Amino acid sequence: MRPGLASAAALAALLAAVGAAAAPETEARPPEESTPEAVAPEGSAAAVEGSAPEPAASEAPAPPAADIARRAAEALRGPTYLEATLLVTRPRRSKPREVAFRRFDDREGDRTLVRIVAPQEKAGASVLKLPPVLWAWTPGGDGTHRLPWASLREPWMQSGFTLDEIVFGSSESRDYEPRLVEVDERAGESGDRRAFVLESLPREGRDTAWGRIVSWIDAEHAVPLRRDFYGRDGVLARTLRLGDVREVGGRRYPYLWVVRRPDGQGPETRLRVDAIRFESSFDETLFSTRNLEPKDETLHSPRTGGEP
Repeated sequence: MRPGLASAAALAALLAAVGAAAAPETEARPPEESTPEAVAPEGSAAAVEGSAPEPAASEAPAPPAADIARRAAEALRGPTYLEATLLVTRPRRSKPREVAFRRFDDREGDRTLVRIVAPQEKAGASVLKLPPVLWAWTPGGDGTHRLPWASLREPWMQSGFTLDEIVFGSSESRDYEPRLVEVDERAGESGDRRAFVLESLPREGRDTAWGRIVSWIDAEHAVPLRRDFYGRDGVLARTLRLGDVREVGGRRYPYLWVVRRPDGQGPETRLRVDAIRFESSFDETLFSTRNLEPKDETLHSPRTGGEP
């Protein structure tokens, strides 16, 4: 190589090195992240269609649990006048035991009068709830007398219902704290009702009969459809199912109440509503101890219930 060409080549190499040293270093950057599309669980409807399904327009967000519980209580109470028959079936009896009774329920004043109509040997027996006192009258017994409040937890007429449930002795809203645990899309007798499932636990400091109550409440009409009662040991003690829901007086009411034990032992009790009427008010003299002992003309009156 000629000396001139060698010098030119060396100079070019030197200038290239200087230029590389002066150029700023380029920071290595990762490629821009793209947001991946949500992947639905395998086998779900969204996976099949390719996108998550939108909720149906009718499936509005669930209201607060306390509101659901309040509406359910209002659906079963009135004030109401009710005629009903208890049918108690025991495993070793071929014929159920029947008890017909009438109930006057003044929800606003928290007063309840229950009077037995049949069988004949029990006819006239009455219970009157005038908080904080519980009164009773038994034919051939001690006349009008007070009942201990603890008797509310005892079976009424040897049935699966407690006296508490017959006279609305306790206040579930006061004694229990409800919470919404799920929405059951296949509730009710035929599995075609949408229901809110509430779990109610005893409030702190309250002496309650149950350790836990789980209730299915119809989402549209707020009518209770089923209730599971658990003891304080956490074991399911009994189940109440409500069915044959009919419209009466502009509202819906269950005409059949069935109590069963989960083990199939003990009696099965059916409460069949024969007539019901939602009253605007009651005569004040109705809820008095003077009215406990029935007269002949009042034992079977008023028979003015709603359409059976």
